[in-house]
Amino acid sequence: NGDLEATLSFEKLYNDTVYRALALDGTKKAISFGFVDPDNKAGTNTNTSLKFILPKVKLSSYEPSFGLGDTATESFEATALFDATAGSLITAELVTKYNIS
Repeated sequence: NGDLEATLSFEKLYNDTVYRALALDGTKKAISFGFVDPDNKAGTNTNTSLKFILPKVKLSSYEPSFGLGDTATESFEATALFDATAGSLITAELVTKYNIS
């Protein structure tokens, strides 16, 4: 077993102060994100996909961006922490149209 560190950064449209508050007060939350391919099905109705789940993440920085245009964004950096309850730092779920044995 070796050490594993997972960090992420993301940018989203600014529409409220919820994420800003989470970043500033050091709240730990779960984050999940994924990728879906609707053109390739696993079976007849299920889209193939890849989903990542980080059960315990601490937002570590926050930076708003109010440019000259109409679009305001906010950027975040976060670090995944080991979650003893879930027993993991990060998990991945793959739905594919191929049988993997």
